[in-house]
Amino acid sequence: MKKNQKSIGGILYFEWLILIIDYFKSIELKERVFDVFVPLGIGIIISTTCMLCGKVEFATKGLADVLISLISILIGFSVMLVTLLLTSSGNGVDELKKRKSDIKIHNKEISLFQKLHIQFAFSLISEILLLLIIFFNYNNQYWNSSGNISVCVYFYDFKYFAFNI
Repeated sequence: MKKNQKSIGGILYFEWLILIIDYFKSIELKERVFDVFVPLGIGIIISTTCMLCGKVEFATKGLADVLISLISILIGFSVMLVTLLLTSSGNGVDELKKRKSDIKIHNKEISLFQKLHIQFAFSLISEILLLLIIFFNYNNQYWNSSGNISVCVYFYDFKYFAFNI
């Protein structure tokens, strides 16, 4: 019988957060910086430039229109990648499942297949979350009077996908 665990996962369905934690455990510090801080820094620089030039509304509206369709297409490709990875079989996939990587998650070495699965699934989850953020920002552009947060979010999204494509 399972023990009752006092965590947020016991109250709400948050098992997808485990995948995000596993992703950050499976990459090195340099990759973490490249995935998070470089896009954030570039987004802040571009956002500040737009605010100083007075092009906040123009940049926000233009990026929102482009990013919604771009991210939707990327979500479709990510779903296809995860599906192909999980349903494919053959010598190559069997070799990926057998070959261990040098990465340990939860005190177990993971296979290259598991590493690929973690990376593709993380990509899918982050794309879905970013699309939800863009929809929220697009529909609530007036929650911040100057639109500064909206521009920063859109440029962060744009730079995130530019680096991750």
